[in-house]
Amino acid sequence: KPAPAGAARKPLLWRIEGGGLTTPSWLFGTLHLGGNDLTNLHPAAATAFASADVVCTEAPMDAANTARAAGNHLRVDGTTLSGSIGERLALELDTELKAIDPTLRLGPYEACKTWYLALQIPRLRSQRAGETMLDAVLWDRATAQGKQVAALESAKSQADLLDELKESDQIILLAETLRQRRRERARKEDSVAQLRALYLGGDEQTLWEFFEKTMSDMGEHKELAARLIKRVVTDRNRSMAATIAGRLAAAPGKAHFFAVGAAHCVGPASIPLELEAKGYRVTRIHQ
Repeated sequence: KPAPAGAARKPLLWRIEGGGLTTPSWLFGTLHLGGNDLTNLHPAAATAFASADVVCTEAPMDAANTARAAGNHLRVDGTTLSGSIGERLALELDTELKAIDPTLRLGPYEACKTWYLALQIPRLRSQRAGETMLDAVLWDRATAQGKQVAALESAKSQADLLDELKESDQIILLAETLRQRRRERARKEDSVAQLRALYLGGDEQTLWEFFEKTMSDMGEHKELAARLIKRVVTDRNRSMAATIAGRLAAAPGKAHFFAVGAAHCVGPASIPLELEAKGYRVTRIHQ
């Protein structure tokens, strides 16, 4: 069946077989954004989801865990955001927030950690539009359908990865995020819209090149960029693949649907490659 209007033309979907499994499981690449273009699943992805006994997202998406996770991005050292990042960067951040939504101000974010703002800035427009992140939509659908739900990581473990960064590194990360956004506006570009289009197109190589270019675009701070790619992508790919393999081995007769960010599904150290190295047969589903 063709994809519905506005949905992915080729799903980022892999079938997992072999390794002692008696029923196939699935790996699905997501974007941590919302909108009907993302949540209207390609028929192949919708069929795989429907077949699943267990749906696993990166982190738990239920209301209780989400509420607890909100505390992970709050400062605990008695400082404020603007006090830490300095007057000039605080002004740049306030300007960027207003560019996203004229009603936004820095004030409500003063209690937030620096890395949190660096990560949130590209997602804010989608959030302000009331769009529910695709991963959360999948969790809610699974729950409504009586499927078992689980997570490959915890929200705390994800936050800990960034908490381990020195504050000076977090400030660089925020400054570079704001620089990229200013440059995009000057060029009338929109990297989030471009990412959506590449994701919906479903070409692995082009998508990986975009991720790699975006994550590496930190000016003179190439060492920090390389460290972040290793910490946030490569190391987690290995860890999540090990968790996936453990879940499959523990329940080889259950169909699992693993939903993780698309950046973990493409590139030279992807989860599909990690699973193949563990003896599974992993097949990309193109239509």
